[in-house]
Amino acid sequence: MDAGLLLHQTLVYARVHPRYETSSRYNRQLSYMFVLSNGPPGVTNILADVPAANPGGKRRRFNMGRTQDRKAGRGGIVFDAETCRRGDIWHYKTGNNQSAPDFGDAHDHPAIFPLALARDHILSWTNPGDLVIDPMAGSGTTLPAAADLGRRAIGVEINPGYCDLIRRRLAQSVLPLVE
Repeated sequence: MDAGLLLHQTLVYARVHPRYETSSRYNRQLSYMFVLSNGPPGVTNILADVPAANPGGKRRRFNMGRTQDRKAGRGGIVFDAETCRRGDIWHYKTGNNQSAPDFGDAHDHPAIFPLALARDHILSWTNPGDLVIDPMAGSGTTLPAAADLGRRAIGVEINPGYCDLIRRRLAQSVLPLVE
């Protein structure tokens, strides 16, 4: 907040198959993801890829907000599509190399996350041609995800060992690497 950033959304990343098990504590199956912005986000593309409970059926939707003319919103009957919007808990398969199947070196980092997770955040908060900045690039997963989706990307990492890991991973793909 001191830097002028606002918490726009808190999401949860839930691991479907956690990689590591310990005998002294429960498996860590979730992580919080904070979406920070300087004012309202410039782009919001809410993902709608959850199978609908009643595809094509009727359901009641209530609009509790205000319309543009400040009148109270009204509920109504709408038709469900085949899919509906995601909630704030995102599930991804992990373990057994599920989190980074294309990059074996990624497991040299203790906190890798699925390529699909990076892709979904990039799809949600940017449009093609936008600049994606990953201030804690870690194993570098965000950079190829951004390139695959037509975004420009900058990764910042303070740990020299992880910078080497990112270089090795990006050398496997066709990306311009600027130091």
